[in-house]
Amino acid sequence: MAAMVRASAPGKLVLVGEYAVLTGSRALVMAIKRRARVAIREGKPGLLRIRSNLFSSTAELAVDQVRAATVETAKGACKDWQWLLRVLGFALDRVGMRTMPAANIELDTSDFFHTARGKTDKLGIGSSAALSVALCTAVSAFLNDTPEAKPWAPDAADMISAHREFQQASGSGIDVAAACYGGLLQFQMDAPPRPVPWPDELRFRFIWSGASASTKALVQGVMAWRLAQPDGARTLFRRMADVASKGIASVSSGNMPEVLRSFAEYGELMGELGEAAEVDILSPVHRRIQTLAEKYEVAYKPSGAGGGDVGLLFHCEDEVLDRVLAELAQDGIAGVGAVLEPQGVALC
Repeated sequence: MAAMVRASAPGKLVLVGEYAVLTGSRALVMAIKRRARVAIREGKPGLLRIRSNLFSSTAELAVDQVRAATVETAKGACKDWQWLLRVLGFALDRVGMRTMPAANIELDTSDFFHTARGKTDKLGIGSSAALSVALCTAVSAFLNDTPEAKPWAPDAADMISAHREFQQASGSGIDVAAACYGGLLQFQMDAPPRPVPWPDELRFRFIWSGASASTKALVQGVMAWRLAQPDGARTLFRRMADVASKGIASVSSGNMPEVLRSFAEYGELMGELGEAAEVDILSPVHRRIQTLAEKYEVAYKPSGAGGGDVGLLFHCEDEVLDRVLAELAQDGIAGVGAVLEPQGVALC
């Protein structure tokens, strides 16, 4: 057993393909240089201590309680700890161990928050996926020299399946793929992610809408509409899939005019989807940004489920994007720093 290990994994921004990816369409996702970090070191005999800034709390439990751990058995844990304890149990299953050795686990997701005007908000860029991947990687390395542990390194397919179960959601796993591989990826459910080179001419800016959104609630609303209105849903999702495919092909070929057209059109289709499903995908803030972007011939779309959280501006000139950001800032809408992260999960 290692005395100390550290691991980290990146967050993500979806460039195109949200929602349609859940129906089997392709999507394009980029890992960004905002990483979840995990450190594990030896602890007091018989005790597992986990400290997380994500939940602003520290949990303690006996090592033999990990597999059956609940919020009640983990002293100091809030209800949001349940999925984290399940991630830990999953990692132990994979290495074939019944209990976790005594350890102190530090979880840091501060990169996934934005602070402005005295208020701190969670950005919605895949913190739980990045943390799950980093935690499993750290646990496998920490237990690597333990005689009873089997060698195991988390892979994307395994982690995608597990993460969907942890979160009790029907997500695609696109954020897990970004956390595992890094870089720019073409993603499709039940297919290996494919690296895509970033076009030299393409520039982007990452926007914080000013409000957090519930991805789970938005996706559930869309999927309920899909079940209730299968014909209308089939038509709209087909249009979204076609535009996403066009955008991905244009990124791969470096056709910048088509990239910008496709990304802007996909943002409009996300608005149509929200109206049809009666969920607020293109919120008033997103619509305000979209209107301003059109004035400057800049492509804009929410990144992820929408409703709030984050959006992306695309253009080929930094100066144009910066003018849009300056005008948005007057309206209290903030740009947030983010760059492409080529490295996926790693021990460090």
